[in-house]
Amino acid sequence: MNEPNTPLLKSGSSAVADRNDSSSFDLGSYLFLSLLSADKLRIALAILFVSSPTLFLSLELIDIEQSNYPVAVLLERGFVLTVMFIVWRKWLPVFRKETETNDSQSFSLGRLLLWGYLYWGLLLPPSLLVLSNDPALSVFALFLLLPILVLMYRFFFYVLPLSAGEPDPRTVLLSSSEIVVESKLLPLRILALPVGLYVLFISLVFLGSPDGRESWVPWLLALAEGSMPVILAYHGLAQTLAYAPQSVRERYSLLSKDQLWEKHFRPKIPLDVFSFPKVGLLLLLLGVSLSVMNSQRAAELPPAVEMNLLESTLTKEKASLLLDFSDSEYDFRGFDPRFLRLTWASGADIAIVPDLNERKEHSSESRKRYLLEFHVSPEAAQEMHRNEVWLWYRSVKLFQVKFPDEKPKEPDSQSH
Repeated sequence: MNEPNTPLLKSGSSAVADRNDSSSFDLGSYLFLSLLSADKLRIALAILFVSSPTLFLSLELIDIEQSNYPVAVLLERGFVLTVMFIVWRKWLPVFRKETETNDSQSFSLGRLLLWGYLYWGLLLPPSLLVLSNDPALSVFALFLLLPILVLMYRFFFYVLPLSAGEPDPRTVLLSSSEIVVESKLLPLRILALPVGLYVLFISLVFLGSPDGRESWVPWLLALAEGSMPVILAYHGLAQTLAYAPQSVRERYSLLSKDQLWEKHFRPKIPLDVFSFPKVGLLLLLLGVSLSVMNSQRAAELPPAVEMNLLESTLTKEKASLLLDFSDSEYDFRGFDPRFLRLTWASGADIAIVPDLNERKEHSSESRKRYLLEFHVSPEAAQEMHRNEVWLWYRSVKLFQVKFPDEKPKEPDSQSH
């Protein structure tokens, strides 16, 4: 472990950065590499720590009701903030002037948890509006989301003043805002690498299993979700130290850029200009391209579940299918009945995204029964009992659905 206020990872004169040509290098990227090299084992443990709530939930290692998922999300956010606290509390004193490092001892996990939950809590109102399933409220949520994102972007760097021991909330907001005003794209530079790695990792996972039916997929997805905030903690610290404005450096006694070059080593790579934000952007583009390809493959992949149509009914506004599903091999991993749709024989859609009503009394781990209700127009309902109607899953044609020959019934007034 490196002691505070000692040069970080110097490995001989050939590896130490030459300050005379430091302008041709991305200081933040090299600080990031220095931190990674010093904390390799801790980073692996931190990823496992942050991944654990998602891993337990996705693998159903713990039984939790749907209504308790917000508690699980709060727990996961707490794990992320805990890792952020450990990283910044350990390393920030190394990059501050020797006479001023004691202030960081007032940096407590409780303060960071409070600020972190308040910061992420800004997203709660629009999220609740979207979950209401009211179209008008969903549109309002989009308008509400824009100023909230602007506010979160403005105070993106609240961790720096907190970790430096800043006691005044107004100064915390002022300092974090000053960094964004001075370097307007710095939050995006910081996010580029962890987001790019995350998207690429996810796309590589689904490259081996496009619909996610394989048993190893939840493990890797959980690790991917855990790795992003850990990389963000280290990359955010490095880039913030490298590009914080002079006013913030003086307020919290951060080392100057020249002094920072003496605190890290220069990795031996064959590039004169190396920037992890640029690498992150390239990884993001590659990951998005692979994700598009994976989506196309998943759409053309026949579902692993076996389906049995038990009953079909038709009204002037709704087509209802009672379906029995079984999947003893994959336990319904990667299958979503909301991708089922009704079409004409030509393949043209009649109705998509059905309402789902699970008949839990007939369900088990390998067998489920759903009542699917497709909303149709009265004109389509008139034709459905006379023309061929087919059930599709994504881009895969499954089987023909036959409705009773009698005239469609009037919809049940109690259902509307």
